[in-house]
Formats: sequence, structure tokens, C-alpha cells
Amino acid sequence: MNVWNSQLISGGLPFAMATLLVATMVVAFYAIEQGREKEGARQVRYARDLKQANDKLHIMNSITRHDINNQVTVLNGYLALAKDRMHDPAVSAYIDRMLQATGNIQQQIGFTKDYQEIGMKAPAWADVSGHLRKAFSMLDTQGIALEDRTEGLEVLADPMFGKVFYNLIDNSLRHGKKVSRITVSASHDDGVLSIIYEDDGVGIREEDRALLFSVKDERGRRLGLLLIKEILAITGVRILERGQGNGARFEISVPDGAWRSTKERPSEGPEDDKEQR
Repeated sequence: MNVWNSQLISGGLPFAMATLLVATMVVAFYAIEQGREKEGARQVRYARDLKQANDKLHIMNSITRHDINNQVTVLNGYLALAKDRMHDPAVSAYIDRMLQATGNIQQQIGFTKDYQEIGMKAPAWADVSGHLRKAFSMLDTQGIALEDRTEGLEVLADPMFGKVFYNLIDNSLRHGKKVSRITVSASHDDGVLSIIYEDDGVGIREEDRALLFSVKDERGRRLGLLLIKEILAITGVRILERGQGNGARFEISVPDGAWRSTKERPSEGPEDDKEQR
């Protein structure tokens, strides 16, 4: 037995020092634990306060949107009545512009509602083909053919994922001018899934590309594309516009782990195409 151990047993100085050291460590441990408990309690309190603040903001925004939308609806009604009784072409043209302005206001109100919902719920698996077809059926797509090559694909996305295809199709209808066909296909490479949305419209002007996914588009014509970008970004999905020549072409890149397929691979050939009108 060495000197240190014998002194520990006999109650010498090293034993007293060891006892003091252990006691100090115990006190420090409890102090750290108490600090952690206090910090944990603070974090819980902060999270609760933040949720309450967000809930209040959500309610306030909802009420504000509702009231504004009601007033705009009333304004639209009176403008429509005035237009019916107006025989001066110049004044009638002014009323048309006012109706267009109120329509833009309502569109922006809808955008704020949708934008507020992004990230409010946990991501979930979304059926790509199901959301695409539902969006197509919700819009005035009479005379437009839909080629859907995405059956069996699911992506991990924000519950607002349905707005992605809704706004892409709406964008085609609003700005494509002569759209007669919309094609959505998919392929994968090195684990990354690419979902390609294409239309046969007039395409996107080069000068408009820089602001496609930006809130800086002061005319607010493409707020839906900004909404798409933010919805997809929740799970690390990206979207780019890569149209060349006629028609718009949007490429959605889904990282490995954020998509799955019930088939061996995403359909890439025409034999798997399904067309909806």
C-alpha cells in the first residue's frame, strides 16, 4: 500500500483534502443542475410567451384580413353597379382599373394568409400526383391538357405543399397567354429528385427572371412564386426557372431523404403518362 492510500485510510491530510474535493464537486454538480433547471424553466417560459404572442398576432392578422376583404368586396359591388350605369367609355375604363386594383388587393390579402401558415405545422409526406391533380381541378383549366408523370412519388414537405402546384398552374394561366398543355415529370440522379413543371405558353421574359421569386416585384404579379419558394424551403427543397425559348419550365430539386417512391424509380417514359382534361 502506498503512502497516499495509507493516509487516506488513517484519516490523514490527503483524506481530508479528498473529502473536501468530493464535497466541492457535489455542491458544484447540484449548482449546475439547479442552473440547468432554471435555464430549462426559462426556455419553457420563453417558448410559452412566444407562442402566446404568435397566437395573438395570428388572430389579429386574421381579423384584419377578414375586415379588409369584406370592405373590398363591398367596394367591388358598388364599382360593378357604377360600371353598369356608366355610358362614358373613359369613365368605364377608369372603373375597370379600379376593379383590377381591388382584385390585386384581395390577391395580396390571400398571400398574407397563406404565408402566415408556412411552418406552423410539422412537415409530412405529400403525394405529388394527388396534389397536382387536385390543384388542376380547382382552377379554370378548360381546354388545357395535363400530363402527369409523377404517380407513386411522395415528398416530405410543409402541409402547404398543395399551394405549390396551385400557384404554378395559376401562373401559367395568368401569364402563359396561350397555354394548351402542362406537363409535370420526374427523374432522379445521385439521390436528388427533380420534378419538372412545364407549360407551352409564351414563357418568361428575361427581364422578369431576376424577380420571379422575390418580394421586390412591386407589381405583385408573381407573389405565388415567392410563396412556393418559401413552402419548399422548409424541408430544403429548391425551385428554379430554367425555361429556354417558348414556355415556362420550373425545376424542383428534392434532396435525398426528403422523397420516396412506391415504384422502382420515377416514371420517365411516355408509356406511363396519364393525361387529364
